[in-house]
Amino acid sequence: MPDPTALPLIVEDLSFRYRDQEHEALRDVNFIAEPGQIILIAGSSGSGKTTLMRCINGLIPHSYKGGERRGRIWIYNQDPAQQPLVKTSHHVGTVLQNPEKQIVASYVANEIAFGLENAGVPRPEMNRRIDEILAELGLSHLRDRETHSLSGGEKQKVAVGGVLIMEPSILLLDEPLANLDPFSLKEALALIKELAEAGKTILIVEHRVEDVLKINPDKVLFLKDGRQEYFGDVAGFARLADPHEVKLPAELMLARLKADPAFVPAEPMSIRLHGVPEDDEAPLVQFANVSFWYERDKPVLHDVSLAINSGDVIAILGPNGAGKTTFFNLLSGNLSPTSGQVLFRGQDITRQPLHRTVHIGIGRSFQITNLFPNLTVLENIRLAAQALGRDNFQFWRSHSALPAYIERAETVMELVGLKERAYQLARTLPHGDQRKLELGMILAPEPELLLLDEPTAGMASEQVPELMALIRQVQEKGHHTIMLVEHNMNVVMRVSDKVTVMHQGAVLAEGTPAEIAANPTVQQAYLGQLYDVSS
Repeated sequence: MPDPTALPLIVEDLSFRYRDQEHEALRDVNFIAEPGQIILIAGSSGSGKTTLMRCINGLIPHSYKGGERRGRIWIYNQDPAQQPLVKTSHHVGTVLQNPEKQIVASYVANEIAFGLENAGVPRPEMNRRIDEILAELGLSHLRDRETHSLSGGEKQKVAVGGVLIMEPSILLLDEPLANLDPFSLKEALALIKELAEAGKTILIVEHRVEDVLKINPDKVLFLKDGRQEYFGDVAGFARLADPHEVKLPAELMLARLKADPAFVPAEPMSIRLHGVPEDDEAPLVQFANVSFWYERDKPVLHDVSLAINSGDVIAILGPNGAGKTTFFNLLSGNLSPTSGQVLFRGQDITRQPLHRTVHIGIGRSFQITNLFPNLTVLENIRLAAQALGRDNFQFWRSHSALPAYIERAETVMELVGLKERAYQLARTLPHGDQRKLELGMILAPEPELLLLDEPTAGMASEQVPELMALIRQVQEKGHHTIMLVEHNMNVVMRVSDKVTVMHQGAVLAEGTPAEIAANPTVQQAYLGQLYDVSS
């Protein structure tokens, strides 16, 4: 066995079973991570990736008590199970998939400084290191911004900065690319490569396997149903990986097809949604010269005017910080414009509160799922129908009305494919099914307009086509108008009728997916490269 004092991480015969669970979440995992290595941890949802991360950073067993762990982990000859969490954190930094759970400070600079303040670092040294990290991440312009006003991608970068400033030797990155646009994706991959070249050991859990492979990780650990299927170089992983479990780059799939004529990949989906209104029909949604800013002279949206027709499926594209989430917040009532008007079915909803926009027929999902974790699927959807009904906004209803809400919940469960999971607790669902449940809760009160914010974020590659088909089914059966913010270009190009591209708080371009993909201005500002819509 290698000398554990000389290596950042050794995992030997690791198995773990959560309390009250019959089956082990991990079984007999073995691998070694050396200084400067990038290791991709791949596998479908439920394969054990997150459990492995929790074992390495010490959350198992310190925060997840009562389970059974077998085997050993050495982090510079110390087992995190035998060390206090604070001691393990000196060597291991973790960036969570959901930055909302990691960010604790109100301002960006304070969030970056949080760990240094706890360590008693002098203020001059602290400020110097804060400025270095912000510059390294391209966040210097956000130094004094409130964290709640950041986009999802910006929050993710801030969370990374808060970890990097503590200078850990091992970085655990849980879905670090989930909320990033193409430009930010390139920046993130370049940063990961740079950190590895500086000697840090980096473990990446990521469903966007095809993107991580662009930086040629040193090793790939492939998990399936908690078991280690493979640990080795990228070439070996590419030969054995199931494209229905992990999304492989197109060039690898093509090479595999040429090498093995017997291999037939799944038929590509081609989705085109219908419901384009007549030319003389009034728009369902109108933004008229809408501007919004958190800070004076720093507009997030600037003089935005656009119209959304009933029955359309519209994708909103743009780099992180372009104003996409703010656009949704203004339409759903979470924010009010600084100037301009927002109209829904011709009605001015500019100052309407959130509960009122739900009442008039606007439903919204978020980048992070919002569920009642300890209620069943049926109870979640039934309560959404009961509390958010179009007739009135109230949680408590008469007992005699209950059967109607249960019937509505059953109809929605059938639509989103969760009928067989009706009595399963929401917190026990795989991430893809939690996304379906959130969509079901939005559909329960029968909205006319659906706002879907990063609907595929964190989903395994094999689940994305299913969600694409579900969006199509929802639109066709319910005649809904759907707006989505989505960084997965394959989803955008195949699902949308029209695409609106935002850049620096303004509308840069509008058109069909093919028109947007071929627009050189869009390519420069967002895509960064030609996008083949036939792929």
